[in-house]
Amino acid sequence: MRVLLVTDAPPSKDYSGALLTDSLCRLLPAGSVVCYAVMDRRLARNDISADLGIPVRRDWKPRERGVTTRKRFKPPYSAAAFVHELFAEFVACRALAARIRRVIADEGIDRVWCILQGQTMIRVAGLLIRKAGVPVLVQVWDHPDWWLGHNGVDAATASRVRKQYDRVIRGCASFGGASYTMAARAAGSGVRAVSLLASLPEDAAAQEPLSLRDSGRVTIGFAGQMYAREGFELLVAALVTMGWKHRGRDVVLKALGYEFLLKSRDPCSIEYLGYRPQADALDILGGCDLLYCPYVTDPAYRSVAETSFPSKLTTYLATGVPVVFYGPDYSDPYRFLSERGAAFLLPSGTTGAAELAAIIDRALSSPEEYRRVSDAALDAFRSRLTTSVQAGAFMDFITAGGSLP
Repeated sequence: MRVLLVTDAPPSKDYSGALLTDSLCRLLPAGSVVCYAVMDRRLARNDISADLGIPVRRDWKPRERGVTTRKRFKPPYSAAAFVHELFAEFVACRALAARIRRVIADEGIDRVWCILQGQTMIRVAGLLIRKAGVPVLVQVWDHPDWWLGHNGVDAATASRVRKQYDRVIRGCASFGGASYTMAARAAGSGVRAVSLLASLPEDAAAQEPLSLRDSGRVTIGFAGQMYAREGFELLVAALVTMGWKHRGRDVVLKALGYEFLLKSRDPCSIEYLGYRPQADALDILGGCDLLYCPYVTDPAYRSVAETSFPSKLTTYLATGVPVVFYGPDYSDPYRFLSERGAAFLLPSGTTGAAELAAIIDRALSSPEEYRRVSDAALDAFRSRLTTSVQAGAFMDFITAGGSLP
């Protein structure tokens, strides 16, 4: 087996997606992987996992951001951005794919593992499927709508990229989806598909279900990116209505992550701990009384909510600390947790701070239910999200079910 990993986020210990790639690379035989890193010049960092021993070839991708300028300046900038996207698609991406094909030939590659994120990787994957001469295996972290919307890509380009994405999925030799729903949808189009989710070793999990702690204060934990800002602000509003107390005990919110952005006119009790390595994050979150997981609620990103799975949820469930999940009931993580009774759930859309405060009170006031949810969380982790379970899925993906030599 000789694999070329083509990605704009190479294996690293720093980011959720790169952490997943790092763990998956470790499942492959030593010397079998070469990485072709298609980097954003503004974000390129020297943080690729050196201990993997994977040779890395760096290249640069064209700018993928659209127009975020003020409305009166938008038309001319939008026109320029559209022309730039045409250049990127028909010139830059074709040249990039040609350079990748030379590496395939030089390194004796027999399969390409391509991680899709943004229009460049989607276009390059499509070109490789048609011209690389070897099977192309495609992994997706999020539906492209997330990238296209977040980067302000113009509507015409976004529509074309979505069609290109669909063609890539139909044409790949094997598909690795960010959730069970995403994998099932790809399989429905005739592609061999598995779900590839963030995982942790089984021994990272709590040994037994947790019971309510009788301590001097209540600690609620949050980790990761604040992309679901509405849900996070709802938590703060709920805690404000509670006066940052629960039945006489002070409530503290601990937040972990690269950034923390919040505005509040009310007194808050928040500890921002910055980014922490995964082992430290597990230890800190495991010492909390509840964990909070807000998810994407914007209807414009419904396709994202339906087909993605937040990597923080793997870490949360491994701790055994009961999770309060806030998000659409049609989202993949909501269904995953609901089917297993593995969290306290609050569907978005018709709920507010008072309802979330009631859920928090319920979670912290019922020892039997608290322990039952903790038990279900650990069971969900052990049955679906351990490294050993995901290793089987990944080998199925990388070999296309054993059909590749």
